[in-house]
Amino acid sequence: QSPCFQYLVEEGEVGAMESAFGGDAAKRASQLQQVDALFQFSPSTDSKTIAITASADPGPLQRAEWVEFMSLFFNKEAEAMQVFEGIRDRYLCHRKQVSEHSVKPVVAWAYYSSWSKEWVITNAAFKHYYLRDAGAQLVGSTNTDMKFNTTSGLHAALENVDILIDETYSAGAYTFS
Repeated sequence: QSPCFQYLVEEGEVGAMESAFGGDAAKRASQLQQVDALFQFSPSTDSKTIAITASADPGPLQRAEWVEFMSLFFNKEAEAMQVFEGIRDRYLCHRKQVSEHSVKPVVAWAYYSSWSKEWVITNAAFKHYYLRDAGAQLVGSTNTDMKFNTTSGLHAALENVDILIDETYSAGAYTFS
């Protein structure tokens, strides 16, 4: 979040939208009356809700294009086009530069699920695109998670991994021992 937005939250100028799922329906209705539009990830039956599903686009440049969609609501199409073109040009330039390297490190994105008590190497499509474009390769197959309920199985899968990205969720502060 931007410092300006954080400031508005701290000052009480901006607050959280009441949830449509189990929240106070009267409070949500009142909040919706005060806005022209509500941008959120999922579609809704609220007539003011606009679904922004940028994170569902697997490719990095497709996700960046959402700035152009958002610009339509603020009459900022020209600025958004310039921003996107800058992102696209730099992205493609970097992608070309790393494609010339013959060594491609192997990367794994993994987490421990305290709910299912297993380690997961996650291979979502967007991760594949980011790594490919960064000159690396994903361990395993795109869109096929690898699950392990023993550390020995996880260690075997990580044997040839050069970079491990730990996505384990922590409800509190991380502590290392």
